[in-house]
Amino acid sequence: MFFVQNVILAVVDLLAIVLNLYFWVVIVAAVLSWVRPDPYNPVVRALRTLTEPVFYRVRKWLPFTYTNGIDFSPVVVLLVILLAAAFHVKNTRLDASKSDGAKEDITITMLAENLPVNAAEALRVGDKVFDRERSSGGAIGVITDIEILPAGITEELTNGTFQRLTNADGRNVVLTIQGQGAVTNGRYTLNRVYELGTNAKRSFYTPYVTYKAYVTEIGLADGN
Repeated sequence: MFFVQNVILAVVDLLAIVLNLYFWVVIVAAVLSWVRPDPYNPVVRALRTLTEPVFYRVRKWLPFTYTNGIDFSPVVVLLVILLAAAFHVKNTRLDASKSDGAKEDITITMLAENLPVNAAEALRVGDKVFDRERSSGGAIGVITDIEILPAGITEELTNGTFQRLTNADGRNVVLTIQGQGAVTNGRYTLNRVYELGTNAKRSFYTPYVTYKAYVTEIGLADGN
């Protein structure tokens, strides 16, 4: 099913590109028609070959488009292309995260390492979580669970080895966040345009604290 959908989307996108190119072909052909170019010029002949069959059908179906020696068929063609482009843009901007048209509850687990103690303690269940740089459309979710753990730092010893030490001034915080979105081909999207996946490391903030964390797990809340 996903394969068929992807093929259809690829064909639609290809048609959109072709229409966009044809839009400019029509404009160039229309402009040249006003300056009476050499009809034997290869470029002019190519433009006429590409556009005249379409213009002819427009004039045949809508006779009023040719009035007093003025041909308005290119205008009609341009308007049709613009309407098609607007329809394509509208549909591609629909919620790409929707699966069967419905939003799903998505659970995100993220780890913030070596947060200052006061920052860790400023996080609260019920706080909304935002991403200032990438989110558009509000919070990506709400904190539903917080686990504060001891933090550690790695220190290099004089002999060249490394030792893991406890960081008394920091805390590791595991956050569970509940958001809404859906899954398309295994990709999670929240707020229509905000994509998030495992191992993504970003800067998040709540109304009370800003912190950096990476996603350790993401999935549908029902586990499916």
